[in-house]
Amino acid sequence: MSKELYFLRHAETSIVYELPPSKWPLSGKGREQAVKLALLGTFDEVDVLISSEEPKAYQTAGPLAIKCKVPIIQDPYFNELNRDHGLMMTTAGYRQAIHRALVNPDHEELGWEKPRAALKRFLAGVANVESRYNSDKILVVSHGVVLTLYFSHLLGIEEHSPERWDNLGFCDWGLVRDGQVERDLAQ
Repeated sequence: MSKELYFLRHAETSIVYELPPSKWPLSGKGREQAVKLALLGTFDEVDVLISSEEPKAYQTAGPLAIKCKVPIIQDPYFNELNRDHGLMMTTAGYRQAIHRALVNPDHEELGWEKPRAALKRFLAGVANVESRYNSDKILVVSHGVVLTLYFSHLLGIEEHSPERWDNLGFCDWGLVRDGQVERDLAQ
């Protein structure tokens, strides 16, 4: 049987301007979303639960770990596009910067990690997970930009990454088996 790799975007984030983006936690609504997601039972059959090292992903994974009775394995390969050294900006400015980054993945936007480098890191993480774990069902809790890059790459539609990112919601998820998208993240 082939491995099922589920990819889940974290729940709603609380933007804390005093902290770098990689340290932002879930909002109150995000904590509620994470609990509701666990109660839905969608991921009850997962054997391995991996989270990025960022609090918002780890906190989203928490209720799922309790429900599935599995530990959370933190893995930096699945961290978000690093924006910690960039400038803080308005929501509109942030969206425009993400669009520019997704359109030109080899360009360093505002001191951020290059999107192509983030995708390469994410792909290495997926390869590591596929070779390291014997489990049939693995859940990875990660982030919007890197998940958009990954699914757009698998589908061969990188040029649509900005629109896909725009349509991605908190707690959206997709399924990949044998390198093929079975359930698209942007449903």
